[in-house]
Amino acid sequence: MVMSSWEKLTRMADCFGWVSWMNAKMVLRGLSDISDLVLPGDGHSVNVWEDYWLEDHRRLGPKPDNCEVTYVRDLLNNEACFINRLRPDTLYWHSSPGGLFSTKSAYYLALESAQHMVENVCEESTTLLRAIWNANVPNKIKLFLWRAWKNYLPTINNLQARGLNLTSVSCTHCDQVGEDVIHVLFKCPSARQVWDRCNFDRFYDTDGAVTLDDFCQVFLNKFPMEWENFLMILWGLWRRRNKQFHGQESGKAGLGFVARNDRGDVLFSGARVECYASSPLEAEAKSLLWATKQAHNKGYPKVIFESDSLCLVNALQRGTTLLQIASMLAQIISNSLSFSLCNWSFVKREGNKVAHSIASWALECNDELILEGGVPNCACIWATNDVLSSIR
Repeated sequence: MVMSSWEKLTRMADCFGWVSWMNAKMVLRGLSDISDLVLPGDGHSVNVWEDYWLEDHRRLGPKPDNCEVTYVRDLLNNEACFINRLRPDTLYWHSSPGGLFSTKSAYYLALESAQHMVENVCEESTTLLRAIWNANVPNKIKLFLWRAWKNYLPTINNLQARGLNLTSVSCTHCDQVGEDVIHVLFKCPSARQVWDRCNFDRFYDTDGAVTLDDFCQVFLNKFPMEWENFLMILWGLWRRRNKQFHGQESGKAGLGFVARNDRGDVLFSGARVECYASSPLEAEAKSLLWATKQAHNKGYPKVIFESDSLCLVNALQRGTTLLQIASMLAQIISNSLSFSLCNWSFVKREGNKVAHSIASWALECNDELILEGGVPNCACIWATNDVLSSIR
């Protein structure tokens, strides 16, 4: 019989009576974050200085002395008030795609904290863990290594195992299908290039090294004086992977689209960089909003918009609200009313390579680009492949 984390905690209650209280406290601490994620509407309840209401989710506080402004409403002039008068300020839960908090959300918070409590109490520390915790590196890197060691990192393989429907299941650096911690940190050709530049004698090719524990033990035995540098490199490889996976760097997001006629001919394409996007969903929404504006400016009467964000497409097709991008959704729907026919269609990432290559290239641009009759050179091969595929 397999015990759940809750059962394990209950069985340990005699020895660790504080566990249940600590677990509840950790859940409440997680719940308290919801008050920090505010979507401004009429501005009557959002505190300018204390709430996280800006696009990049940061606070402005503390409030300056003798300042009469307290709420976002105080910043709006009378003429601007009509913009959001029908929608009050809204709290949204950042861990849910729809932004709604439920008992399921609380359960997952409690389960995660319970698992951590059980592991911390029940497991003996190992030589590797001691080496990690004693290293002179930031705590966030120690926590990252611990999560990697326990296989808790959100790699493609782990996300699939949790039942997530991903638009792409390939490594973003080498296109290998599937991705685990070992691939990201040691096996991917791009990771090996980094290790080779560091002159660590190709330790990653050691026979019998399979797990993260194996690789770390090999390195620790061969280069004990370089241990902290080793941990920093692992952290850098993971951060690079995340930037590539989400198509973002330092909060920036590249936007790209391509417009075709009913024969598949390219009418025009666009690329630009956004200074900030809090998530891939927000970046996709910004790209779609821009595309609807461009299609409207061109005067197209009938349009089909394709996106590889299933969450976004479902919201548009079903008329549901995603609180994280509620304002952009409203603008997208408003723009769509200018067309005599407008449909939303989901396409897998493999079928959206032209737009994605343009978006990746856009990160290197400083200006907005609209290219009539074609696509940037970076996307030409994918555009050609699309034409050939349609002929077949």
